[in-house]
Amino acid sequence: MSFFVALGGACCNLRSLKLEMAVAPDILYSRYSGFGTCLAPIYTGCVYLETLWVKFPLLDPRTADYETGTGLPLIPSNIKDLLLQPVSHLRAKTVFVKTTSLNKHITDNLESLSLVLDTITDELVTLITSNVHKLVELCLEDEPVTQPNLPEDLTNVGLQALGLCHNLRHLSLTRRCCDFRRVNDFGILMLADGCKQLRTIRFGGFSKVSDAGYAALLHSGKDLKKFEVSNGSCLSDLACLDLDKAAPNISEVRLLNCALLTSDTAISLAPCTNLKVLDLSGCKSIADSGLVSISQLPNLTLLDLAGADITDAGLSALGNGRCLISSLCLRGCRRIGSNGIASLLCGTGTINKTLVSLDIGNVPRISCRAVTVIARNCEQISSLCLRNCLLITDSSLEVLGSMRCDSSKCSLRMLDLAYCSKLSRNFLRHFEPPLFRGLRWLGVGKNVVQRRGCSPTVAEVLERKPGLTICCNACDMGCRNKCHPDIRFLQ
Repeated sequence: MSFFVALGGACCNLRSLKLEMAVAPDILYSRYSGFGTCLAPIYTGCVYLETLWVKFPLLDPRTADYETGTGLPLIPSNIKDLLLQPVSHLRAKTVFVKTTSLNKHITDNLESLSLVLDTITDELVTLITSNVHKLVELCLEDEPVTQPNLPEDLTNVGLQALGLCHNLRHLSLTRRCCDFRRVNDFGILMLADGCKQLRTIRFGGFSKVSDAGYAALLHSGKDLKKFEVSNGSCLSDLACLDLDKAAPNISEVRLLNCALLTSDTAISLAPCTNLKVLDLSGCKSIADSGLVSISQLPNLTLLDLAGADITDAGLSALGNGRCLISSLCLRGCRRIGSNGIASLLCGTGTINKTLVSLDIGNVPRISCRAVTVIARNCEQISSLCLRNCLLITDSSLEVLGSMRCDSSKCSLRMLDLAYCSKLSRNFLRHFEPPLFRGLRWLGVGKNVVQRRGCSPTVAEVLERKPGLTICCNACDMGCRNKCHPDIRFLQ
């Protein structure tokens, strides 16, 4: 509590404030000194704030403030960029309700709004669109425990209200676990008709929206640069036809877990020469013919094909292509093997010179030969994921650890070995100096470290390499699993 009081009193000229806490102290959950009491000194003291991001567990609907119906404390009227993560929709509504006693209100200057809610509702969306007239960026995400019932849900009415935000440039509407069952093509068509200046679109969980709705969004304006759809169960190859003409400046396409997509989508994207990011993770029908088209994209730097139905022949086409890929994910592509990795990195293309991040986890046929090819042909690689590759042994570590060991600089910074069950009990000896000189993060998983008689131990390796972090919890790269996910756009 004293921290918030001191911050509000000493930093009156503060312009930008971002607060994030993975685990909140008990005082923030108290009924008498909860959310309103703790953050009110900041709101009242920092009157020049323009950017406010609050990522606290104290905003969770289970807290005392939610149970008693208390609204959020008055937020400074100068705020232009607001993020609350998470917050209940009931308390979020109190931010946008104007009162006659105030000359200035947050809605007068607000341009960017991001909320992670318990439920996105028509009432909240309508309240935002009718009061925030300068809105340029809107990110709304929810994760309801069960499928919401009316009126506590988003329907076509809410999408129609969003269509009134003619200045909107960036829009994100996502739902986790459940889906937006009451939104269909009609609502998307009304949105597309009103918002013709969208540059970024991110939709997740719209199970009733078909190609007609998505195509209307893609053809609504020429300014679109980023397009993302996740769990689009009705999205097929037809939506991306003539995308290069509808959105000539598009640079990022992410179509995640869209079961109806096939290689025809990748072929349709081939004319999009400005494309830099292509994420088709979870689209299991993407095959080798799609890779042949993708390999000709001249500006592509990130490619995610996790779970795709590609083979070694497809990787050969990518290895002979002209794209400048720096980040490649092949996780769960079970039909590829070490021969495919050799074709990828020993081809006539440039990928072996540009690749810095490679994920080949959960691929059963990846062996020590693949690791040897990576070490010899990709000296600049900094991030390598080998998790759950059951053929990886200690000899692979010897090859990786000796990469540029005679140089003052070693490029490999992050290595994931979680669930590599063939590693010996004493595999950590390969991480002692001078091997893996530049390594900063190592993922090993509990199943390996908990073996008895390991020498050296994790503590001994850390003592000899103070700059190294060893994760024993099987986290993804960088241990971001338990941190607040970022719903904002990277512009």
